[in-house]
Amino acid sequence: MAEFHPKLLGLTGNKEEISEAARNYRVYFSSSQFDEQDPGQDYLVDHSIFIYLMGPDGKILDYYGQNKTMEEMRDSILNHVRTSLASKQ
Repeated sequence: MAEFHPKLLGLTGNKEEISEAARNYRVYFSSSQFDEQDPGQDYLVDHSIFIYLMGPDGKILDYYGQNKTMEEMRDSILNHVRTSLASKQ
């Protein structure tokens, strides 16, 4: 995960746990041969490309696919932050 950003947290599990998480988030993934006994090995993964905005309660507030521009994502995130802050006042 550090290759993407040093503060990015990556979660994993066994194949069944990963498949369940993928179903829950309605995403697709397919990986090349992977040996769970050798976690340091390189392998390829094809996957859905979504970014989820999660609220403090862990629920999905919004999601962004390839069709969203950076400005649309920014505006959406700012709107959710403002809405959250306003509801606390």
